[in-house]
Order: sequence, then structure tokens, then C-alpha cells
Amino acid sequence: MFRKDSLLSILIASLEWETIEQYYLWQLITAHSIPIEQIIPILPKLEYNSHSEALTNLMLYLQRESPTNNLIKHILSRESKANDLFVVSVLNYWSQTNHSEKLSELISSYLTSKVSSPAKRSKRNTNNNKNQISSNVELILSHLDCLRTRNKSLNFFNSETMQTTLVQLQSIASDAQKTRYSDLLALAEELEPKPTPKRGAKNAKSKSKFSNVSNTNNDSNTESDSSEGEIPLVKQQKQANSRKKRKQIGSDSD
Repeated sequence: MFRKDSLLSILIASLEWETIEQYYLWQLITAHSIPIEQIIPILPKLEYNSHSEALTNLMLYLQRESPTNNLIKHILSRESKANDLFVVSVLNYWSQTNHSEKLSELISSYLTSKVSSPAKRSKRNTNNNKNQISSNVELILSHLDCLRTRNKSLNFFNSETMQTTLVQLQSIASDAQKTRYSDLLALAEELEPKPTPKRGAKNAKSKSKFSNVSNTNNDSNTESDSSEGEIPLVKQQKQANSRKKRKQIGSDSD
């Protein structure tokens, strides 16, 4: 009954069962610790107003799990509807537990994977790709905005990773999306870039100090050299004067 190749078809068929039968099925699935990867593909089939039993049990199942790339891909790909609180309930639970940092990193990674595209495309493919990116951004913005209204503490959005994600959303969102989700995008703070010391600045400073010292030494050496150069001139002048006096004395005696 719980084989990997048949479980999904059984879950889809159970959506037509009575409520008590669906709850018994989910109790058996929980008791046998079926991997969530085998269950999560049913998510796109579930309607919030028709399949409350499956959605409730799937939500309880997800709350026992930690977020992964695969789970985030399925959850954020779910269509956003006004009264469908499945996605925001799961995200809100994870954001208020010790999975908060990991959740923000996975959402940022998911956004990057959805908006990145090859550089070279034909014109037609480029237009289709832009529309696809816009719809992906719209879906992510819608889920995050709903999370913002449900998560009153907003600590999740203040993390560095989520701030980076919001800044990235601001840069790729259309004008209509920026207007529609202005309260969400306003949570992105403008982070001032930290001044990075220029390479070689310390060396230049030390060099300038060294040059000043060397210049000072050179000046002092120059002064000392000049003073030393003046000494023999004085001696020569004194010797010349003494010779003159001797000559004068000698001439008088003659």
C-alpha cells in the first residue's frame, strides 16, 4: 500500500474518501514514517476549500520536518489565493523556530534559481522568459507579503539573508509589483557599504613616514656637512691672517 510507485496515486484517490477514512490513512502514513519527498508532490492537487483533511495532515507532517530545497520548491510554487493560508502557515512555523536562518537562505536560493536565465536567447524566448520571471516574482512576493501580515515580530525579515532577498526583489520587480507590495519591499533597509581599506594604504603611510624621517635626516646631515665644511675655511682664513702679520712684522724690522 505504501510502495513508492503507488503511494501518490492512493493519496490522490483518498481525496474522494470520507473524512474519517482520510484521517485513518494519514495516521498510518505517519506511523510508518513515510518520507515527505514521497508525499509533497500531491500539494498542487489540493484545493483549500475542498481538501481540508489532506492539507491539515500535510501541514502537520511538514511541521515535523526541516525545510529543504525540494520542499521550498513545492511550497512556493503553490498558487497564491486569498483564503488559502497553507503556504504562509508552514513558512510562519519555520520562521519562528530554529529553522529561520535556513529558511531565509533557501528562499533566497529559490528566488535566484527562478530569475537566473542564460544570456543568449532568441527574441521570442526572451519575451517568454521575462513573463515567466515576472510570474515567479509575483508568486514569491505574494507568499512573502502574506507571511509579513501573519508574522508580527518581523525578525525573520530583518535577517541579513532576507534583506538581501528583498533588495534583489526590488531590483527585478515591475512597477506594478512595487506598488502592490510596497509595504513588503519597504522592509528592505538600505545598508551602507562598509569602507574597505585600500591595498597598500598602510605601506604608503609607513613610506611617507619613512620619507619624512629620511628627509629630516638628510637635512640634518646637510647642515652638519656644511658646518664641517666651514671649519677648514675658518682655519685657512686664520692662517692667512697670521702670515700677513708675520710679513708686516718682518718688514718693520728690516
